[in-house]
Amino acid sequence: MPRNKAPLRPKGARIPLLILAAWTVAIWLTRIVNVAQAGDLGFWGTLWRVLVAFVFVDLGVATLVWAVSGKFGPRWFVMLATLSVIYWPIRSAQLWADSTQTTGFKLVHTALMLVTITAVALAIWAVRRARRLPPDAAPTSA
Repeated sequence: MPRNKAPLRPKGARIPLLILAAWTVAIWLTRIVNVAQAGDLGFWGTLWRVLVAFVFVDLGVATLVWAVSGKFGPRWFVMLATLSVIYWPIRSAQLWADSTQTTGFKLVHTALMLVTITAVALAIWAVRRARRLPPDAAPTSA
């Protein structure tokens, strides 16, 4: 089967990708700061939380670079989208099952999950729409 040799350029999906990437980087850098300030997690508790956050930050930055320059290709965006829709519902369920967390804390994290999944869905929709457009018909402003 012949393969399309042209790289997928996110021309028509740039704005939703930028929003998702910026949102991801912002919330996960905040997570790293919060973990660094928490003194009760211990070495391993801190390490795994920071590693998870770095994975999301890296995927967010790679998605940002793809949205701006077309470098790296869509694989990093696909990984970011996949990890986001797997991680957030599991983490949210864990938080709601944890009786030591306040309702406010649980609601904030549920909101973070909903915004993230909405941003992922909009970015996927925009990328799929941009792929269906002929190369010269893709909007240049988005």
